[in-house]
Amino acid sequence: MKLIKNLEIKALHVLIANLFIVLKMVIIPKENKNIYVKNAVLVLMLFVIILLIEVI
Repeated sequence: MKLIKNLEIKALHVLIANLFIVLKMVIIPKENKNIYVKNAVLVLMLFVIILLIEVI
């Protein structure tokens, strides 16, 4: 149970870090960065789905 909680905390930290990266990309509006923002959001969504599956 402790191991699972530690993994969840680590996953949350990674999730928060990814959110900050996405926010930084969104804050800097450049036409060529739109592709990267979309990719980052897709990766983030995949990570959230994987995280939910792992938790359940």
